[in-house]
Amino acid sequence: MRMLKGLGFFLLLMVGALFAFLNRQTVSINYYMGIQEMPLAILLMLTFSTGILIGYLISSFRILLLNWENWRLRKRSSQLPTLSFPKVFKEEA
Repeated sequence: MRMLKGLGFFLLLMVGALFAFLNRQTVSINYYMGIQEMPLAILLMLTFSTGILIGYLISSFRILLLNWENWRLRKRSSQLPTLSFPKVFKEEA
């Protein structure tokens, strides 16, 4: 399984390198403060990485809120009185 993951990662890396090689043309990015030129592959990689980072930060914040709510509900449920149910079946000796 570990070898299969390594092979998959290597193939993904090779496809990325091929993509970068085939998209060597430069593109210009117009900022408010100026113009920047960079290769298309690097621009796409930066955009993709920024999207992953933003998604990770948003999901981490949501998970943190859910963990806090889980802790709060567990604390609240531990303070509830325990219920005892009547025995319906007779115990066998």
